[in-house]
Amino acid sequence: MTQSQPHLDSQSNTTNDSTSVADRVGLFQDATRAQASQIDFMNAMIILLLGIGLFLAASSVILTVAESSGSAEEYVAQRSAERVADDVLLNSTGDSFPDAECTAKFFTQDETYDCPSLTLQNTSDPDSEYLRHMLGVSTHSNRYTINVTLEQKGRVWTQSLDGSSDTANTYALGPSRPEKGGVTTFTRHVTYDSNGDGDREYFTVVIRVWS
Repeated sequence: MTQSQPHLDSQSNTTNDSTSVADRVGLFQDATRAQASQIDFMNAMIILLLGIGLFLAASSVILTVAESSGSAEEYVAQRSAERVADDVLLNSTGDSFPDAECTAKFFTQDETYDCPSLTLQNTSDPDSEYLRHMLGVSTHSNRYTINVTLEQKGRVWTQSLDGSSDTANTYALGPSRPEKGGVTTFTRHVTYDSNGDGDREYFTVVIRVWS
């Protein structure tokens, strides 16, 4: 009896140790599952936030496009600027520089001067009709409103373009740009000898289109 007692104690200790390890394994597995669930939740939240961010970004782009003047107005503005700088303001086809008198006649709707493009339109028409015809956009919808100015340093030019005092005009045609709403602007640089001294200065033809 005395010799068997230690053997029973050893078995009891072994059983207790085995139970302790199993409990630890179970706790570790539970913790691992909880951590995995947290990671899955975080990943799901990240994906959701990314999706919301992409949606908001796309919505912003759509709103920007909707509020801008749109591709049709951009096309009209660009072609109008090319028409003015490369044709309407020239004395003859092939000229490298715009002509001061042709420019004045265009902005005053005066067809008495023999410029290639200035014999096409009745000057009694309103500014908008005159501009649409002169700029080659009369075949488009009449919903386009066009404004053309000749500017230097951001201001509409009101003086002579050839150094003479009798050809001063306000170089602007068309209605004023609206205070609200999208306006598409396109510019072209041209030069004139505005002082009559042989030195040409840079000016900017500004085309504004809205609908």
